[in-house]
Amino acid sequence: MSMLKISGLHVGYGNIEVLHGLNIEVNEGELVTIIGPNGAGKSTLLKTISGQLAPISGTIEFEGKPIQGMPPHKIVQMGISQCPEGRKLFSRSTVSENLLIGAYIRNNKAEAKVDSEKYMARFPVLGARRNQPAGTLSGGEQQMLATSRAMMSHPKIVLLDEPSMGLAPQLVKEIFKMIREIKKDGGTILLVEQNAAMALKIADRAYVLETGQISLEGKARDLLHNDSVRKSYLGEETSETKLP
Repeated sequence: MSMLKISGLHVGYGNIEVLHGLNIEVNEGELVTIIGPNGAGKSTLLKTISGQLAPISGTIEFEGKPIQGMPPHKIVQMGISQCPEGRKLFSRSTVSENLLIGAYIRNNKAEAKVDSEKYMARFPVLGARRNQPAGTLSGGEQQMLATSRAMMSHPKIVLLDEPSMGLAPQLVKEIFKMIREIKKDGGTILLVEQNAAMALKIADRAYVLETGQISLEGKARDLLHNDSVRKSYLGEETSETKLP
C-alpha cells in the first residue's frame, strides 16, 4: 500500500493551470525523486501536498486518507513535513530555537529538546552555533538546519524542495549524505531536486516532470542511464556529481 498516492492532480494559480493530471506514488521507506527543468511545477506539487495550495481537481491520499485541501497544520499533524525551497528559517531566532519550532506539534517538550541536541550533535557546526541567529549561518549550514528542523516533528514522510540549490559542490555532497542517512534511519522521502545526477544515484524511484506532466517514470538507476534523461538533465558526469 502506498504511503502517499496522488491521482489525477490538477493545480493552478488563478486561471493558469500548472499541473495537468499528475499520478505519483511513494511507498513507505522509499526515497522517490522528482527531477525536471525550472518552471515544470515541482515546487507547486510539494506545496499542494503540504496544503499550501488547493488543487483544482484530483486526489492526494496519505495512508489511505484524502488530504487535499486540508490546512497545513493538520497535514503536519498527520505526519507530513516539508523542508521548503530557500530554507525559510526564522533568521533572527537561534539555531536551537529553529529546531524546537520544528517540534511545535509535539506535546513532550523534554523529548523535543533531546532530539534537538541529537541533531546538533550529528552536525557539530550547528551545535557550535546553537545560540547564533540562523541568518548568520552559511548556505550549507542553513540547509542542514532546515532539514533537521523538518525532521523534528517525527514525520512519516519528509518533502525536500531543492535542498542543494545554491550550494558549493562539497556542501552538496554533505546535504546528500544527510538525505541518505534519513533514509537509512527508516525515513520516507519525496525529493525535488535540480541536481538530477545526485538525486538519481540515491533514489529508489524517480519521476521526470516537464511542463506540468510526468514524461518519464521508473527505477532511478534506469533513468540514470536513460538516453533522454542523460541528454536533457545529466550531461557529462564530473567529480561534482559523485557521491561521497
